[in-house]
Amino acid sequence: MKKIDLLKDDLRRIFFRYLIPGILSSLAVSLYIFVDTMFVGLGVGRYGLASLNIAVPLFTVFTSIYLCIGIGGSNIVSISRAKNNGEGSNKIFINALIFALLLGIIIAILGVIFVDEIGIFLGATEEIRDLFREYFSILVGCTWAFLIAGVLGCFIRNDNNPKLVMTATIIANLVNVVLDYVFIFIFHMGMTGAVLATVISPFVNITILLTHFRKDTCTLKFVKVKFNFKIISQILSNGFGTFILEFCRGISIFMFNNIFVRLGGNAYVAAYGIISNVSYVLICIFSGIAQSIQPIVSSNYGAKLYDRAKKSFIYGFITSIIFGVLAYILVFFFAENICALFGKEDIELINITAYGMRIYFVGCIFMAFNIVTIYFFQSINKARKSMMISMSSGIIFIIIGFIILIPKLNTLGAWMVYPFAEISGFIVSLIIIYTNKLKTTKELSI
Repeated sequence: MKKIDLLKDDLRRIFFRYLIPGILSSLAVSLYIFVDTMFVGLGVGRYGLASLNIAVPLFTVFTSIYLCIGIGGSNIVSISRAKNNGEGSNKIFINALIFALLLGIIIAILGVIFVDEIGIFLGATEEIRDLFREYFSILVGCTWAFLIAGVLGCFIRNDNNPKLVMTATIIANLVNVVLDYVFIFIFHMGMTGAVLATVISPFVNITILLTHFRKDTCTLKFVKVKFNFKIISQILSNGFGTFILEFCRGISIFMFNNIFVRLGGNAYVAAYGIISNVSYVLICIFSGIAQSIQPIVSSNYGAKLYDRAKKSFIYGFITSIIFGVLAYILVFFFAENICALFGKEDIELINITAYGMRIYFVGCIFMAFNIVTIYFFQSINKARKSMMISMSSGIIFIIIGFIILIPKLNTLGAWMVYPFAEISGFIVSLIIIYTNKLKTTKELSI
């Protein structure tokens, strides 16, 4: 297959060549939580759903760390290669892998030791504490595998092999789906079965991704290097906007869980668990779109082809908005059908969830634009601007929404917090873009 020339080939063709694998691989990632949630809801019930949602912030920790390291490192590699100075690429790549492995091992050890304390902190009530411990202790013990799989995927995608990343992610998640069903419904292993299916997936993913290094087109090499704190600092600085985006999502889930425990108990926590996991599918689609433009933007920006970089952003923006609008239409008309996937017998839970879903998903339309904008600024090595947008929609306006809306509107206000935050973040994004004149200048005045 002809190697993609990110600097000279037709931009629309490059965009779609990266877009489809990007969306499919990101969608497959969302199956980690979505399938677990669906099968746990059907096989364990609302207490299982509540305990699973209490553990969900750990997935956001996985994602935030591997995207920070992977996107941050691969951006630096793409920009340096475009400037014809890619000799340090393997040094960056190996340092990123070593750092991800060490960080994953540390998190795994601490998570297993302090599993009960973490459960209490995250809001696990007495009814679900044992189920949480059962799920979380195994999940956190495999942190390092999730991080390695994610970081490898980011670098290999930027090494002109997005299809392999897509293939590895889809196969790994299909394994997760099959094992979820086998462990929960055939072997009746409950929460343990759900988490075992989940933690096997990254090992499958890594095994497939490693085949990239046997290809002639591979430019990444496993070389012996010294661990370099300066390189790690550069990687983290560049990837910090993405880290904040995902990490804020984990914090917001934590806050929502605690709010809903007080407002309506475990039924509302379970309802929010369903909504947040369905919305995570959309987040993964938007992230897939954003990640598909990332190598195109960073390479063209590094080569000073600013018009091509801006046009790639516009393609990503239009595509994400289309998906966001279609998703809301689907949710508005079929909310009850979607909720029934997680348990047909619990009518109360279906009604609570469907009501909240129609309000909550208004925010997803605006989230589409915010995510693509965050990745764009990060791709051109402007982490501070991406961090401003991430903090605005992910934390600052979430807190403001809690303060303003919940005292006046109770549970209705809680469902409205997310759209309020994303709309506010959208306004911040527009202000940042306008002040940088991205649409009118020939060069990016950033």
